[in-house]
Amino acid sequence: MSAIFDSMQLSHSCLKSSVTPSRPLPYFRNFRDSVIGTIQSKPIKKLVFDLSRNSGGNPNQGTIMFEKIAELTKSNKNLKVYVIVGRNTFSAGIIHALELKRLFNATIIGELTSGKPNFFGGTDSRYLPGSCLKVNFAKYYRKMRKEIKDDEPTTLMPDVFFAVKFQDVVSGNDPVFNWINAQN
Repeated sequence: MSAIFDSMQLSHSCLKSSVTPSRPLPYFRNFRDSVIGTIQSKPIKKLVFDLSRNSGGNPNQGTIMFEKIAELTKSNKNLKVYVIVGRNTFSAGIIHALELKRLFNATIIGELTSGKPNFFGGTDSRYLPGSCLKVNFAKYYRKMRKEIKDDEPTTLMPDVFFAVKFQDVVSGNDPVFNWINAQN
């Protein structure tokens, strides 16, 4: 889930998670502690959060981790933070992208997301009385961007747009990663 690039860059792929902050699952706790330990022990120039496959889940643990990282790195004025988004980014993935933008002034790069910054979420289900039909529904409306009108058909627009191209996929070329590496 994480990798260190020449001891100066830290990359993290945020995966879908359905956990609560009161009891972190062991794999996330271990990962979070590893990331924080690396930030505390090594000079970091770039943080890369790959949310391109984050289709949702409970955002609480990621939020707690991002806030801790922001606290640890607030004196690092040279730190650059990049967030990769794509067509499979929505719900908690969008929440995280916007939190990273707010906390670090992160550069969001990649494709258009599949979800809006303002959305219905937190699904639940009930059985209808007398029919045994199961109904799934959203429990709340999350308004992440107040300047966006509710009826606007929008997406989370990346600061730097990269379309996925078939040739890049088959050749193993990653233009987003190459672009991030080229940044000073």
